[in-house]
This record gives sequence, structure tokens and C-alpha cells, in this order.
Amino acid sequence: MPDTILYISYNGIKEPLVRSQVLNYLEGLHTTEGYRFVLLTFDKTLLSAEEQLALRDQLSAQGIEWVSLPYHNNPKLFGTMYDVWAGTRAALQLVKTHEVKLLHARSFVPALIARKVKHRTGRPFINDIRGFWLDEKAYKGSLNKGSVLFKWGKRLEKSCYIASDAIISLSEAGLDEIRSWGLWEGRKQPPLVMIPTCVYLK
Repeated sequence: MPDTILYISYNGIKEPLVRSQVLNYLEGLHTTEGYRFVLLTFDKTLLSAEEQLALRDQLSAQGIEWVSLPYHNNPKLFGTMYDVWAGTRAALQLVKTHEVKLLHARSFVPALIARKVKHRTGRPFINDIRGFWLDEKAYKGSLNKGSVLFKWGKRLEKSCYIASDAIISLSEAGLDEIRSWGLWEGRKQPPLVMIPTCVYLK
């Protein structure tokens, strides 16, 4: 029986990013390496029962079992905190029922979930940061860099890096920034890997 990986995305199954990147990655790894995946998404748009059934059948044929949770953003902070709680609860159950061997967290909020699940189960997790989520929120103006919330979030972000068993960045510059924080002084540093986003042109 091939190993099962729990892939956690804070994006919804119908969002272009998931359709173009995540699903293609998972299908490719299933085809070439034989891994099976449980994909946990947070969905802003609810699909009809017929759409869900058709999509689950399609993904199952690609070695992917899809589990959907509703996305909450109102109020923003408490909505996200609730999603972390609900995602952790769901992920713990999926680890047990599917004998998950590895967690793959795509971005900051999934990393918070994976960190908690690792603490409870001992399962290793890959922290696929994509970018610096909190800094991106500050750049867009939805989070103040001088706020207590931003500083608290950055502490949580660094705790996720410390708990990671591997870290993926889209650029070497991102990895250099993480290295500059000196998080692993006296600790074993996990592998830091640069994997740029790619495009499937076929």
C-alpha cells in the first residue's frame, strides 16, 4: 500500500491556483511515485451535491481524496482562528483514518494546523511557505506591521519554521531571509529547498 500524504491548502478546490498548481502536482506525484493524497481545502464557494460527487470521483481516479471545510473570514481574525481549530480537528481525524505518514502545509495557516497535528501525532510536516503570508497582508494594507497582531503572528510563523521537517520556498532570496533569523541556533536545521513555480504547457 503506497504512503498517504495529507496536503492542506487554505485555498478552495475551485480556485484557479488549486486547479492549475496543487492538483497537477498531486496527480503527477501519484502517477510517477505512487503516493496517495488526502487534500484538505477551505472553500469559499459551496458546490452542489452533484458537483461534489463528480469532482470526488475525478480526483479519486488521480489518487486524491478530497475533504472540504468552509472558509471563514468574518470577523477576519476570529474566522481564521476558527479555521485553524476546525482544520486541526479534521486533520487529526484524517491522520488516524487514512494512516497518513506525512503532512504538507501550503502557506502559513495550513502550517499552523500541521504544527499542531505534528505535536499531537508525531507526523512530520513539510512547510511549503510560497511567500511570507503576514508580510503580504501588511503590504496589501490589511495588517499593520506595527500592531500587536502582526508581531504575535510573526512569532507563530517562526514557531512553524522551527517545527518544520523541511521548508520549501519559491526563491533562494526567501530561504536567505529565513536563514538570517537564526532560528536553529543549537537546533538541527531542517532541509531548506527552493522549488520555483512552474507551468504545464501541454
